[in-house]
Amino acid sequence: MTRAPEGARWRLHAINIRHFRGVAGERTVRFDGMPGLLHGKNGVGKSTVAQCLQWALYGRFPQNVLANVSLARFLAPVEGKKKAYCGEVVFQRGTERLVLRRDEAEGCFTLTSGSRCYRDEEAEAKRDELLGLDMDTFVRSVLLQQNRIRGLLLDEPRDRNKALDRLLGMDALEQLVPVVQSDKFANAARAWRSCMASDERNFEAKDKLLNQQREVAERIARDEGFKAKDFTRLGLQQAYAAVAERLASTATRYGVEIDALPPCDAAAKAAATHGRVMKALQTIRLRSKLTQQLRPVQARLMKLYRLQETWSQALGARNDAAEPVAAWVKKNGEKEDVVAAKGRIQKEIKMRKKALTDADALYQLLHDAHAYTERREVETCPVCDQAVPRGVNLTTALSKRMKALTSRVLNELGNAVETLEQQVSTIETKLQDRADLDSALARTQRSVHSAQREVAKELEFDALAEPKVTKRIENAIARLEKEEKTVKDDLEIMEEELMAIQALSHGIQVSLVPLVQKREEQAAHEAEWKKRQAAHEEDSARAARMEGCAVQLDQIRTALLRAKDEIATESLDRAGPRAAELYRKLVRHPRFDTLRLATQRRKLKVDYAFEVSIDGASRTALEARLALSDGQLTATALGVFFALAESTAHGLDLLYVDDPTQNLDLPCKEAMAKVIAEIAQRKQVIVATHDDDFVGMLDDQGFNERAYVHHIPRWDGDPTYETTSPAVGATRGGRATTR
Repeated sequence: MTRAPEGARWRLHAINIRHFRGVAGERTVRFDGMPGLLHGKNGVGKSTVAQCLQWALYGRFPQNVLANVSLARFLAPVEGKKKAYCGEVVFQRGTERLVLRRDEAEGCFTLTSGSRCYRDEEAEAKRDELLGLDMDTFVRSVLLQQNRIRGLLLDEPRDRNKALDRLLGMDALEQLVPVVQSDKFANAARAWRSCMASDERNFEAKDKLLNQQREVAERIARDEGFKAKDFTRLGLQQAYAAVAERLASTATRYGVEIDALPPCDAAAKAAATHGRVMKALQTIRLRSKLTQQLRPVQARLMKLYRLQETWSQALGARNDAAEPVAAWVKKNGEKEDVVAAKGRIQKEIKMRKKALTDADALYQLLHDAHAYTERREVETCPVCDQAVPRGVNLTTALSKRMKALTSRVLNELGNAVETLEQQVSTIETKLQDRADLDSALARTQRSVHSAQREVAKELEFDALAEPKVTKRIENAIARLEKEEKTVKDDLEIMEEELMAIQALSHGIQVSLVPLVQKREEQAAHEAEWKKRQAAHEEDSARAARMEGCAVQLDQIRTALLRAKDEIATESLDRAGPRAAELYRKLVRHPRFDTLRLATQRRKLKVDYAFEVSIDGASRTALEARLALSDGQLTATALGVFFALAESTAHGLDLLYVDDPTQNLDLPCKEAMAKVIAEIAQRKQVIVATHDDDFVGMLDDQGFNERAYVHHIPRWDGDPTYETTSPAVGATRGGRATTR
């Protein structure tokens, strides 16, 4: 782009800010194409002016400056009602005016040049045409913000290289270089070829394994009696046809109907066919005439076994019940004798009780006579009516007779009765025991009779004498056991035939079927390999295309790196002398007085040499980060920015510097004020700062005399501006507060 001559480039006339960030109402900041100074403490709205300038022109911000997410929320006024924000920028070039307006409410961008008005995309294209720069060029050659150069202070060379890329406008190109990677294509080609080689190795390994397995299966099949002609699907079908024929013949011989086996013409059907064979064999076992004949014989045998056991248990129980009865008789005698003895004892008890009653009556008579004689004297005995001899005390005699009767006779009679009653109780206990034994014996006898009747009924006799029961049962069981043995012998012969059929089917399953399966698997594997070979041809062509793409991408990457190196070298060569001059003015290092900016071509990238040295001697060169402080690096970076801005061709005669004194010490600030004042003599420079000392230094350099000075002393939702015009040196409009 051809650099426009001085006076033929656009300068900033004014910025109109409405409902935007720190401006709740509306504020017009005028510059009239002259240098400008915005100063005030942090937070009073200085940055709002630069942000509105950026947004009004381009509607967005560089990613490394401000994220372009939630812009509506960020750009809306900090205080006040939620109103649509709007920005308008006016440039002038001689008598020409250029008005660029972006309105969030209308959702449009307009550009007015003379009598023509352009909108949206047409306005965007006209803006780039008239101003001669896009957004990236604008933020690296017109609008300086500290975060654009802050990367130069970082320790990592990669981060410093990125910062220089942004200053040189190489960031987009540098971002493109890593995208142009041949590795993915080359790796993909290698992966395709590796996959093909792996496929071939896998085929050969599997083919070898299948051959070995087939050979083993053939040996097993031969051991089972199969021949080479049987090693096919047809052989398998014929083998199972033979099984089906034997199965049908055996079923007919034993009187069983079974379903015919379907043809087994594939190894996949063999398992199901074997299952049908096993089912048919089980059907023959369960439904054969022999099985039907055996079941009732075994059922009757089981019943006779049960009756035999019942009869034996009944006899045993009766014998067990008779033994205690015999023992009782042996101990006590016959029951009738015991009953007679009981009767005799009971008669004796009756006699003794009568004697005891008589003794009691005599005792009562003596007692009454004794009482009578105690009351009066008697001459005749009240008991026997005989005269009482003289000198005899009848009362005393009666008393002695009473005592004698009580102590001897009554005791003897009472003891005799008690002894006899105990004997009766003992006999009754024995008789009760005998009754219990007789009852138990009767119960067992009834069980014997019941078993006897059941046996007679089962053997079809009207009646059966007890001595014959056992023999009859044994004879019947012997006949049935003989019949059962005959049927079982025939069943064993049938089972041998069925097991032979089962063994034949099993042999087919374990020998012939695996062999046929291996042959089919081998054939399928070979067919699959033919398909894979056809696919490999396509894969090989695809890999070749990938390799070609990798070569082309390497060439493109090399061309990009060469272009970056050439463009960056050209920019650094053009800006280098001015950057070195500004370095000496701004930094004034006592030893390292020379700054060198150059590209360093690497294999896969382009780095930068950001070095300082003593009188330009290469042996004294050091990475600037190692030799300079943060403040000196900041000053150096600002000098590089100024040099690149002055050497970049575009249509704006404007340099907007936001807060240029961060990290600078007092001498560097003084040098910076002098450099800015010098640049302002040639082009429009607008400075925003919170540093009152720096404002004074700019004034000392005569900058304020030629500039619009906007002092923002406070902010209360809207900033308060105090503006001094360079034309008359007085306040334009005095102190004015816009809310």
